[in-house]
Amino acid sequence: MPTGLIENDVVALRHAGIRLPDGTWLFRDLNLRIAPGQRLCLLGGNGRGKTTLLRAIAGLTPLDEGSVCVTPALAYLPQRFHCLFDYGVVDMVLMGRCRHLGLWRQPGATDHARALDALQTVGMQRLAARSFRTLSGGERQLVLLARALVSEPRCIVLDEPASALDLANQSLLLALLARLAHQQGISTLFSSHHPQHALDSDCQVLVMRADDLPLHGDARTVLTEPVLSALYGLPVRRIDIHDPPHRHTGIVPLFPSATLQQEPCP
Repeated sequence: MPTGLIENDVVALRHAGIRLPDGTWLFRDLNLRIAPGQRLCLLGGNGRGKTTLLRAIAGLTPLDEGSVCVTPALAYLPQRFHCLFDYGVVDMVLMGRCRHLGLWRQPGATDHARALDALQTVGMQRLAARSFRTLSGGERQLVLLARALVSEPRCIVLDEPASALDLANQSLLLALLARLAHQQGISTLFSSHHPQHALDSDCQVLVMRADDLPLHGDARTVLTEPVLSALYGLPVRRIDIHDPPHRHTGIVPLFPSATLQQEPCP
């Protein structure tokens, strides 16, 4: 994969495009630059190309046109991860140290210490002695994030990292990504089905649409009610919430009312 980047960017897409076997373009002529410490959330309906774009950035799916350049220090977290062997949690995290060890070298005490620190960072240190296979889907996602952190990345690409997390762990994840950006300059690209994640993260957003070029910009500017309603195919409202001393913006989808008459409870 080409690694020639403009200035200090960690990801650069130039006129990038990928099409389906039937000739339909998922996206085309996409230009995107990610700077150190920048956070970008990908939004879009099912089948709009979010996963495909992230895989292209990670070097796992080839482009049909254009180019992608990335930092060598990039970590990728897929939406689903299948573990063939019964690894322990610490061993799973230690795999992130591979590129720092060299051929045939075994992890040392320093590597183990970093693995435990990474588990503590994501709030999973209590699971260090467990088998990875025994974890819930959300716990696995956080352990895999710890594995990404010990690789010492400049950029982390995450495919729907919050899909299996409860609300408390979603909050932990978003806060952690913000902290990594502000304190360590680590860039993050993550996809989500919840525009609230982009607004609460106060980050950049890339909206993958069906028949138009993706929209890119600040989440609070791009994610208007008309854009969100067209994106998801139902009315969506933005609501300002004042929780002194803070102000929040909530995203509320207006789901259609049930058409069947409710039967009274016996």
